[in-house]
Amino acid sequence: MNILIIGASGYLGRALTLKLHTKDNTLYLLGRDKNKTYEVFKRILSSFVPFPKILDYKDELPDADIVINLAGESIAAKILTKKRIKTLESSRLDVLAHIENKLKKYSCKSRILLQASALGIYEDNSSNIGNDELALICKTVEDKALSLNNIFSRIVALRLGIILGKESPFIQKINKIPPIKFIGKEKHIGWISIEDTVNAIIFIINNNKITENCNLTAPYAASRNELMNLRSASILPALPILSWCLNFGDKRGLLLNKEQSVTPNTLLDHGFIFTFKTLSELKKHL
Repeated sequence: MNILIIGASGYLGRALTLKLHTKDNTLYLLGRDKNKTYEVFKRILSSFVPFPKILDYKDELPDADIVINLAGESIAAKILTKKRIKTLESSRLDVLAHIENKLKKYSCKSRILLQASALGIYEDNSSNIGNDELALICKTVEDKALSLNNIFSRIVALRLGIILGKESPFIQKINKIPPIKFIGKEKHIGWISIEDTVNAIIFIINNNKITENCNLTAPYAASRNELMNLRSASILPALPILSWCLNFGDKRGLLLNKEQSVTPNTLLDHGFIFTFKTLSELKKHL
């Protein structure tokens, strides 16, 4: 199969590329800088199968069977001002417009689009779509992706929880800050191991009954304090933070102050088997 991965040099993109890099697949990796993308993968890919074709936004896109769009700067990377929220949304929409513009010249075929989204689309403590800033970014991007049904026969929004693994950005970030303990009503956050994320995406590709959206999260959500305890051991005492303080100032607090204990019903109903169902199971492997 011809597989186009956009945003391949990120944490999930690298893991997916390694898994899909087989003699049966031709991989195309699209990033903003060809040289940087090449440098990332030349160190980690075997020379026994053809090297992926590295593209940037000036190149023509291949007539791919599968497009996996992971492009977009991490929402948690910087302070969420109104200007940056608009930039995050526009950059994601620009990539989808680029995909549409480049692929519409090809004849119609059975082509799949998997579009990265997030559990942040949900309302606090609900499986309904929310209306806060983070939810609106996700909804806007999902709606644009679903509108591309003139060039894709199947479109699935991947509503991702926090992706965890030994080299996950989340664990790297919490290791750079003092230990924290949240005080107040506990909130739960959806998470998923990198292994289950990759396997679930391949499962979705191979199951044409999964359409529109799919929660990629472990069956059992974790509390905020459980997630913060994934950090490396520290001699410093945990800094207590009142939960309600997250509602003020930097809007990134929404990422940690929404109840997101949604379940991966679509994956479970179609027979997907998780390697790690609980955070305690995963923690033994970190």
